[in-house]
Amino acid sequence: MAKISLYLNSKASSAKLDWVNQFQRGFFRHELEVKTPGSREELHEEIESDIENSVDYIFCVGGDGTVNTILQKIVGSGIKLLIVP
Repeated sequence: MAKISLYLNSKASSAKLDWVNQFQRGFFRHELEVKTPGSREELHEEIESDIENSVDYIFCVGGDGTVNTILQKIVGSGIKLLIVP
Protein backbone atom coordinates (compact mmCIF):
# COMPACT_ATOMS: atom_id res chain seq x y z
CA MET A 1 0.00 0.00 0.00
CA ALA A 2 1.44 3.34 -1.07
CA LYS A 3 1.12 6.68 0.68
CA ILE A 4 -0.24 9.22 -1.81
CA SER A 5 -0.86 12.94 -1.41
CA LEU A 6 -3.20 14.52 -3.92
CA TYR A 7 -2.75 18.28 -4.23
CA LEU A 8 -5.59 20.28 -5.72
CA ASN A 9 -4.92 23.90 -6.54
CA SER A 10 -8.17 25.63 -5.69
CA LYS A 11 -7.56 28.33 -8.30
CA ALA A 12 -6.60 25.97 -11.12
CA SER A 13 -9.14 23.20 -10.61
CA SER A 14 -12.84 23.94 -10.82
CA ALA A 15 -14.00 20.31 -10.60
CA LYS A 16 -12.35 19.30 -7.31
CA LEU A 17 -15.00 16.81 -6.22
CA ASP A 18 -14.80 14.98 -9.55
CA TRP A 19 -11.01 14.66 -9.24
CA VAL A 20 -11.23 13.45 -5.65
CA ASN A 21 -13.87 10.84 -6.51
CA GLN A 22 -11.88 9.54 -9.46
CA PHE A 23 -8.68 9.25 -7.45
CA GLN A 24 -10.46 7.59 -4.52
CA ARG A 25 -11.98 4.97 -6.84
CA GLY A 26 -8.69 4.34 -8.61
CA PHE A 27 -6.49 4.19 -5.53
CA PHE A 28 -8.86 2.63 -2.98
CA ARG A 29 -6.20 0.20 -1.76
CA HIS A 30 -3.75 2.97 -1.00
CA GLU A 31 -3.49 5.61 1.68
CA LEU A 32 -4.74 8.71 -0.15
CA GLU A 33 -4.72 12.14 1.45
CA VAL A 34 -6.31 15.07 -0.36
CA LYS A 35 -4.72 18.46 0.23
CA THR A 36 -6.02 21.86 -0.87
CA PRO A 37 -3.59 24.43 0.50
CA GLY A 38 -5.01 27.93 0.48
CA SER A 39 -1.69 29.75 0.42
CA ARG A 40 1.92 29.30 -0.61
CA GLU A 41 2.89 28.93 3.06
CA GLU A 42 0.34 26.13 3.54
CA LEU A 43 1.66 24.40 0.42
CA HIS A 44 5.23 24.50 1.80
CA GLU A 45 4.05 23.11 5.15
CA GLU A 46 2.10 20.29 3.51
CA ILE A 47 5.04 19.27 1.31
CA GLU A 48 7.41 19.28 4.28
CA SER A 49 4.91 17.07 6.11
CA ASP A 50 4.85 14.68 3.14
CA ILE A 51 8.64 14.43 3.19
CA GLU A 52 8.69 13.78 6.95
CA ASN A 53 5.95 11.13 6.60
CA SER A 54 7.75 9.35 3.73
CA VAL A 55 4.97 9.79 1.19
CA ASP A 56 5.57 7.60 -1.86
CA TYR A 57 3.77 9.69 -4.48
CA ILE A 58 2.47 13.20 -4.91
CA PHE A 59 -0.22 13.80 -7.52
CA CYS A 60 -0.69 17.42 -8.48
CA VAL A 61 -3.78 18.84 -10.15
CA GLY A 62 -2.95 22.47 -10.51
CA GLY A 63 -1.05 25.18 -12.24
CA ASP A 64 2.58 25.69 -13.10
CA GLY A 65 3.28 27.52 -9.84
CA THR A 66 2.05 24.62 -7.71
CA VAL A 67 4.03 22.10 -9.73
CA ASN A 68 7.18 24.24 -9.56
CA THR A 69 6.89 24.66 -5.79
CA ILE A 70 6.38 20.93 -5.22
CA LEU A 71 9.30 20.01 -7.48
CA GLN A 72 11.68 22.37 -5.72
CA LYS A 73 10.74 20.92 -2.32
CA ILE A 74 10.89 17.20 -3.18
CA VAL A 75 14.13 17.10 -5.18
CA GLY A 76 16.31 14.39 -3.67
CA SER A 77 13.56 13.07 -1.38
CA GLY A 78 12.68 10.02 -3.47
CA ILE A 79 9.04 11.08 -3.73
CA LYS A 80 7.60 10.50 -7.20
CA LEU A 81 5.50 13.22 -8.77
CA LEU A 82 2.59 12.83 -11.17
CA ILE A 83 1.32 16.01 -12.79
CA VAL A 84 -2.29 16.02 -13.94
CA PRO A 85 -2.81 18.96 -16.33
